[in-house]
Amino acid sequence: MFKHNAHIPLIKRKKYYRKTVKENLRLDMSERVVNFPDKFYNNFLSSLEQEDFICYPSLSNYDLLCEKLATHNNLKRENVLLGNGSESLLKIIFELTSDKKSNIVTSNPCFPMYGVFAQMVGSSLKTVNYISVGEPQLDLVDFKIVVDDQTSLVVLANPNSPVGDFQHKHKIEDLLAFLKQKNILLLLDEAYIDYAAYSNSALVKKHDNLIVIQTFSKSFGGAGLRLGCAFSSSKNINLLDKLNFSFPVTGASTKFGLSLMDNLELLEDYTNAVKNQRKLLSKKLEDKGYDVVAGSCNWIHFNDKSDNTKATKIFQKHNLNFKNGLKLPHDYRNNWIRLTLSLNSLEQEYIKEILDEE
Repeated sequence: MFKHNAHIPLIKRKKYYRKTVKENLRLDMSERVVNFPDKFYNNFLSSLEQEDFICYPSLSNYDLLCEKLATHNNLKRENVLLGNGSESLLKIIFELTSDKKSNIVTSNPCFPMYGVFAQMVGSSLKTVNYISVGEPQLDLVDFKIVVDDQTSLVVLANPNSPVGDFQHKHKIEDLLAFLKQKNILLLLDEAYIDYAAYSNSALVKKHDNLIVIQTFSKSFGGAGLRLGCAFSSSKNINLLDKLNFSFPVTGASTKFGLSLMDNLELLEDYTNAVKNQRKLLSKKLEDKGYDVVAGSCNWIHFNDKSDNTKATKIFQKHNLNFKNGLKLPHDYRNNWIRLTLSLNSLEQEYIKEILDEE
């Protein structure tokens, strides 16, 4: 056996590859399920050239995409870094800030990869629990209690995954001011931000202890192409770039990003439709007696106040990919269902079946 870091074998993680590319309706991974309009998709495909596959990626296209993202977020080019999905950016932020002498603070529950990356750098993970009153609530004041002298990084998903709650700007700025006094970085993970009220990315102009990351995997519909971005001060971006891959994005993924940034109305139309469906479906389920936690993402959690057997059987009958057997932090039950909102007509039919609608 060769020499290796002793803590690596202790890392516990799960792989999320799909069994097949084409499956039944996928409502379990929070992806965009609705296809793009044919015109957009065909225009993107026609923009691809052999050089996008046989050559290393174009720096000019990389810079152009950074410029467009900067403009969209009211920032400058120097405030943007691209990565191979937001996960690769998460990893280098953990590497930049933390080691075996430090701890990292985040919420419980949180995105599982936060714990994996903490283990990779040898840091311990400290968590802030949700308040178990009414709908799940996370009080950012509690982060101030959990943070200590060994804390190197605070990670906050906003909206949260897997709960879905959204923290507003004034609360985040209050936490930033507290962390600034202790020289601690706040990492704000905005993977689902397009389904929420607004982004806090522009705060990086005021706070040099803030990094905001976003992804093209959710509302942008690019999960298979692996494209993410980070926003921060130019100094922080330069530090992260030293840890980034030599070629963090591919030629094809860069062109996909450029195509989307030139057609942002498609994103707006899609996210508005998801928000409307979230509101409508939540009300329908509540009217039928279900407990619902809607949140600010592209899914809802629901529970029939019993065992969710009816909904589970209907989804299983139609070979639907969905998440069940979940526990939310405000509730003792461990049989919540999480359903991605797809805007797909099949999903609408299955929901009608659950609600006994004609």
